[in-house]
Amino acid sequence: MKPLLLIALTTIGLFAQDKLAPMSFLEKEAPELLEDFRWLKKNDPSGYRSSLEDATVAAHEYSHLLKIGEKKTASAYLKMYKIDFEAIGIADEIVTSTDEGERKQLKSSLRKLVAASYEQWVIVERARITRLEQEVARLRKDFESTIQDKAAVIDADVQSLIQESRDFRKSNRGE
Repeated sequence: MKPLLLIALTTIGLFAQDKLAPMSFLEKEAPELLEDFRWLKKNDPSGYRSSLEDATVAAHEYSHLLKIGEKKTASAYLKMYKIDFEAIGIADEIVTSTDEGERKQLKSSLRKLVAASYEQWVIVERARITRLEQEVARLRKDFESTIQDKAAVIDADVQSLIQESRDFRKSNRGE
């Protein structure tokens, strides 16, 4: 099973990295993380780049949810992002700690964060499922309508193909 953080961030390759400025997003929506980003930039360049990529995905998803009018879901997504950012830091501390007592305490804190992230993830995924169910219902309705009008659809497609062929021939002849 994928960690919750990765579920939220697996779409990173789907979005153009230059479309949203992650630092602007952080300044506006998560200013409490800026100091951590500054520290990463100075002390852990690869961690900084990775965190910027994650912030870019979060900015895109957050703005998309707001754009489609899902304020509650956007809020849950933002909370999840912030919790996951903190969880990564604690996981890093666990890995570098040599004190067993400290590691036990950090694991307990990490468990609480992952549980909190999970609760936000549930909100985000329920909303996503609702959107997908609505889209499937719309597609089913359109499909059924199209099946009912088979002859009209075929006639329209025939006319469209003929017109496309005419247009293509005209453009190749320079008309």
